[in-house]
Amino acid sequence: MALFRRLVCAALCAGVLSGILVWAAHQIGTVPLILEAETYETAAHEHGTDRAPETGVERALYTLAADLLSAIGFAL
Repeated sequence: MALFRRLVCAALCAGVLSGILVWAAHQIGTVPLILEAETYETAAHEHGTDRAPETGVERALYTLAADLLSAIGFAL
């Protein structure tokens, strides 16, 4: 049981570390492109019923959660 616990702990640590690094890469490389694309999309389609995260902290937290969960899943 101790071996399994150590294995899971190592996978969680590796997943959290790599998830944070992937999140930083997304914030630098991908998010600016998404924000620019959304300006073109909102100009072409005027409908206010869609629920999208705000461009600030909410979007960053959702991205962080998705990156952390994905990285931990891959590590496990």
